[in-house]
Amino acid sequence: MPKNLGAEALPVLDQTFQGGFRNAINGAWMRYRRESDGRITWRALNSPTLISALKLQTADGRFRADARARLDGDLPGNLGASDELHQSIRRSGVETSPWAEWQLELLTSDDPIAVLDRVRASISGDVIFYRLKTTPALWWRLALWQAITELAKGVPPQAIVKAIQGPRNPAVSGMVELAPASVVCGPLLARQQPLAAVFMTAQGAQVLALSGANAFNRPTHIASWPIGMYRIIFSGPGHGTHATDVRAFDSGHAEHILTAAVSGANRLLHYLTAPQLWIDAQSGALDLDGRWMTWASVLFGLDAIASLGAVWTGADALWSAFRALGVLQGPWNGNDIDRVLLDQLLDPRLLRAHALSALPAGQERDWAAGMVSNYERDIEAAFPGQSLDQALRTIVQVRNLVHGVRGRKGSTVRLEALRQIERSTPNLQLINEMAVFWWTAVLLSPSSHCRVGVAPWESQ
Repeated sequence: MPKNLGAEALPVLDQTFQGGFRNAINGAWMRYRRESDGRITWRALNSPTLISALKLQTADGRFRADARARLDGDLPGNLGASDELHQSIRRSGVETSPWAEWQLELLTSDDPIAVLDRVRASISGDVIFYRLKTTPALWWRLALWQAITELAKGVPPQAIVKAIQGPRNPAVSGMVELAPASVVCGPLLARQQPLAAVFMTAQGAQVLALSGANAFNRPTHIASWPIGMYRIIFSGPGHGTHATDVRAFDSGHAEHILTAAVSGANRLLHYLTAPQLWIDAQSGALDLDGRWMTWASVLFGLDAIASLGAVWTGADALWSAFRALGVLQGPWNGNDIDRVLLDQLLDPRLLRAHALSALPAGQERDWAAGMVSNYERDIEAAFPGQSLDQALRTIVQVRNLVHGVRGRKGSTVRLEALRQIERSTPNLQLINEMAVFWWTAVLLSPSSHCRVGVAPWESQ
């Protein structure tokens, strides 16, 4: 425990949760007790279910009799979004696609099952619906971390209760307890042909629509506001970028990846909320800030992957991919800044050895291996005369353009990178896929890919 909580932490926390602290601990699958030597210990027990996926259909594809109860049986009621949405649409209009229209219907309908039935009828091929939800154990774990962090700062117990129960900006803590898809769904959404789409109902439930066979096709994208000019993009011609030996995913592939992602999300969230894994080796106290930095890094990285899924065909997709990779450097570097470099995360050799090995065996890993091979082939073709290491350092200069074309002390290295890319037009859009592979590995194997201060290719 943090030393400044001292031996009085238990009664203070009991006051914080109005006498129910021990019940909260039990509900979160944790143990909190005073040892014989006066120390207070707090640890998570065996990994509980923190996120679950509830199927809304029977084996023949029909909606279950209890599908509506599975959708909103644990939710407080309508979010009240309907009136606001309609007023906004009347004032400003809405960018439409079939997917956007279905989302609008769900947000304004009191009968989500009827809307989902229309979605299923409108899409060729099977569509499989799941409701993603969190369990009370996760809610309690996150609340306890917040409470103990505030207590360590000296905040009075009643103020902590008010802060937890009241509105807050989730910039650090996130809202995983309300939006589990933000953790689970990156591997399904962020690809050229997504395996899934996530909807939100008027009651606040997250509904996952999975492709029964192969994958969905993205609708044609038109910018929501015309700007009358050409955007600066770094995508190449795209010929053969996604051609692999996996010509189509088998029936049930999306469900297979969902199962792996939900299992991985439970391991990742347990890892990030188990107090015994965040003990400072020197002081023996709980490293609150270290844990929160890692927690926030994971949320920001997964948010970048979600953004990538949303803007895959847009000019900004590459910057979302670079953001996702840059965020991942933070935990792997730990306190040793600039030990893990961006060109290492872009290296196809490291991707093969340490990202793909974490993916589910079979078609998913075979497809990903084909994508990495295409990526390496395009790099070699785009930068003739350069070694792979040199080419990767050139690509890093593209990311550095966020600081402008002029380098430090007038260095022209970024300008030379731009000239090289203009001549060769490499398919840099494949970096998007590489970012997703790394974060999928973090999701599926947090014990090896989410260690602070240790990159996956480094020894323990």
